Amino acid sequence: MTDLKPDALISDKIIEDFESQFSSKETKDYMSAVSEILNLNSSEVFNNSGNVHAAIIFNNIFSRSKSIVRILAGNMYNVVTLSKMYQDALLAFLGRKDTRLCILLNSDKLEDLKKLAIQNSIFKKLQPYASKIAIRKTKKELKRDGEMIHLCIGDQSMYRLETDPEHRHAEVCLNDADYINKYLIPEYDQLFSLDNGAIECQCETIYN
Repeated sequence: MTDLKPDALISDKIIEDFESQFSSKETKDYMSAVSEILNLNSSEVFNNSGNVHAAIIFNNIFSRSKSIVRILAGNMYNVVTLSKMYQDALLAFLGRKDTRLCILLNSDKLEDLKKLAIQNSIFKKLQPYASKIAIRKTKKELKRDGEMIHLCIGDQSMYRLETDPEHRHAEVCLNDADYINKYLIPEYDQLFSLDNGAIECQCETIYN
């Protein structure tokens, strides 16, 4: 997931401008197309790029997940994670019974943010659900074709694999339990393991 440069705070105005794009016809058409894919239980792999389309996919993954969401990201400080479309769906997921959230962040990306006085952190919103959340950081990366990737996995069926975090280009599939269970979950869980060097973090101190 693309994060802003470490010297850039994200204002409410920036978030409002971003969220205004969700009312466009093109965006509504994209939402409808994604809903159709989900309703058909399609295993089609399709491309996903740009902040708006990324937020729509995250919203659907969070909304449809019933047990666990796994996230691998940089520092989760960007217009997508600060948007209502992202946050409302993630908080609703955590509000459901027997749900869990795993977040794995990049240690160096977190270090970049320490000099900022960040007030509008998604992690403040997550604090009431701290007992259902495991947050860790690592210097290690998952890679495809030698390039770092970011990842979001919903339950054992849906994923968004960001092959180019800088430009937010991703591959998405909303129904592929075989690939997720054989490859993505084992890779993620290994990187998430404390035995593999991951370090525990707390919501309230994530950017300190």
